[in-house]
Amino acid sequence: MALRLDAWTEYAHGTWGERFEWWCAQQTLGQSQWAGRPFLLEQGWQAPIMYEALSVQPSGEPYWKTIVIVVPRKGAKTTTLAAFADYSLDEGVGEPEILLAAGSDKQAGRLYSQCAGFIRRSAELRERMIVREYVGEISRADGAGKITRLSSEGDTQHGANPSLVVIDELHVWRTPKLRRSWGALTTADGARSESQVFAITTEGEASGREDSILGQLVDDNESQGDLEEMPGVTVSRHHESRTVVFRFHAVDVKAADPRPLRLVSAKVKKDPSAANVAQKERLGRALLASVMPANPASWITEDYILGQALSSKVMASDFLQLHAGVAADSQERWIDREAWNSLKSDAKIPEGARVTVGVDCGLTHDSTAVVWAWKDDDSRVHLRSHVWCARPPRVAASHEHVPGGRIRNEPVKQWIRDLAAKYQVDAVVYDKRFFEDAATELSDEGMLMVELAQNGGHMRDAEQQFHDAILEDMVRHDGDPVLTAHVAATVADRVGDNWKIRKVKQSMVIDALVAAIMAHYHARRVVSLEPLIAWA
Repeated sequence: MALRLDAWTEYAHGTWGERFEWWCAQQTLGQSQWAGRPFLLEQGWQAPIMYEALSVQPSGEPYWKTIVIVVPRKGAKTTTLAAFADYSLDEGVGEPEILLAAGSDKQAGRLYSQCAGFIRRSAELRERMIVREYVGEISRADGAGKITRLSSEGDTQHGANPSLVVIDELHVWRTPKLRRSWGALTTADGARSESQVFAITTEGEASGREDSILGQLVDDNESQGDLEEMPGVTVSRHHESRTVVFRFHAVDVKAADPRPLRLVSAKVKKDPSAANVAQKERLGRALLASVMPANPASWITEDYILGQALSSKVMASDFLQLHAGVAADSQERWIDREAWNSLKSDAKIPEGARVTVGVDCGLTHDSTAVVWAWKDDDSRVHLRSHVWCARPPRVAASHEHVPGGRIRNEPVKQWIRDLAAKYQVDAVVYDKRFFEDAATELSDEGMLMVELAQNGGHMRDAEQQFHDAILEDMVRHDGDPVLTAHVAATVADRVGDNWKIRKVKQSMVIDALVAAIMAHYHARRVVSLEPLIAWA
């Protein structure tokens, strides 16, 4: 259901929305397939939102002081904000002062770059505006106004007198510094009756949401204001505080969760029976029915949403936040317990088989794990593990408890020698921290030792490939409760295009999972010794 273009007529005297829509149509876009096209506001959501945002009172002052739009990713958030900032400078009166703010300098830089891009692509705007990228400022040629890119340092904004504050990705404004920045920006408008705060953001973390700036804004507005609820969007209008919030969100949060669909998709690869295929199709339809209404942009297709829902590179929490408009914690079990348990197999690793060994070492009050990996004829990797731990068994899972609080490398080296006597060990993959001397000794005995640094790019690749293999049904284990406990103790935070895996609690250990990642990485890569040696 589309937002109403005339909703503002129920309470406001007029709107500058039509003028802004016309102004946008005179500008051209610069992104990929839209490059060179005019910036046309979509009638089902962008235009109605801006018509309301720019509604005015009989005095000509803006009706709304604070406008918040919570919309999923790829909804042209930054582009819309940048156009509005340029428009406000170009057509504003009274020497407009426009501040661009974001939770990081990098994000504020993107917003500023979009503002500068509209000007560079327009001969008319270039005549009326001066871009000073080296200082992050855009000025009117007549000197009567400017746009300023702000630092994210909150204590630098108390001297401002903004006519417009433009905020990108409000959901990350959680730190004390950013809270101070928010306070400075939203209380700096005393001398301007026309001042507005305009924020666009995706959803954020569920934990602590009720105490976050975004959470408080949205929840207070929806609990105290007038609500207009439609499938996929809730509009709350709090006339006393002059705050309007447009929140795009999944129709059904449970149906929007991609994890059941991912599990069934992996099951279909293993067993493409009619029942499994039908279940996958049913879950896919339910997910689309819930998520698509939260994505009003015409360029967001069902294929795109399904692709994101099934992608192993997108954590379930990321999908919910970025594509379904649902607050979700990015800290979650890196590998779903049900997915891991479904990979249990009774298959044995044949004696004499080629295996890769991974070693992750700890010394004092920690654990050390050895994991060996065998790739079968179907390219599935079978994992086995052995773990020594100096922590109490009640808090850290292991096969051998080591009294005294310190693990020695002698039994670890001997375990690897025993594996070499039973199997053909292609390589021992290790992190040199705590194991460098042992690796040198094993190398002197003729074993191929390959270092894989925990903080390097190859380890990030290894983690991604392991996670992909889990979802693609390409890993097997024997149900070992110790390895399973290390997997269950691991959570992950999304950092850019990679994950940062860590323990749920510091008292737990995850060394067997780390060793498994290392062993799996090389077991999948190596078909002969030559490429491994060349890579090493």
